[in-house]
Amino acid sequence: MQSGKSGSEVLLKIINSFFKDIIDEIYSDGGFITTFAGDAFTAVFP
Repeated sequence: MQSGKSGSEVLLKIINSFFKDIIDEIYSDGGFITTFAGDAFTAVFP
């Protein structure tokens, strides 16, 4: 928060890089993401 907008952009890049491989795997297995909430998400596999 002390870094202002640039701090949140850095945090977003870190979170996105962490989730990228997991999200790709979910989609490749036929699932999809229904919601994101901070550092969590909900995946559904029909």
